[in-house]
Amino acid sequence: GYTWAEDGPKAGYFPFYIGCILVVCGAYVALQTIWRWKKLDGITFVTRDRLKPVFLMLLPTIAFVILVGWLGIYVAAFIYVGGFMLWQGKYGWLPALLVSAGLPLVLFLVFEKWFLVPLPKGPIEALLGY
Repeated sequence: GYTWAEDGPKAGYFPFYIGCILVVCGAYVALQTIWRWKKLDGITFVTRDRLKPVFLMLLPTIAFVILVGWLGIYVAAFIYVGGFMLWQGKYGWLPALLVSAGLPLVLFLVFEKWFLVPLPKGPIEALLGY
């Protein structure tokens, strides 16, 4: 329900109205952007040099999403964070290993144990009995 009940808002009240506000704000920003683009007639929107860093972030992120479905979020997060620390951050192996191993542990404790919200798991968690 997204309406008001006798005892207060129903479960979907705030998510529904916040979602409506986000849609209106997003539409406003999109219209502003389109109007500005029309004023920039003939000017290049983005150069190849400026687009390259975007794809250097986008492609690994797409790989992360695919890995979450295949290996679960914990192993995918380990690979993703560790890979980015080594590749983009130029960190050493030890800091990358510690942070990339610590993140799945924190995710597990916060979501699985404290909030009781199961996250996507893969074959390794199945072998461990989770």
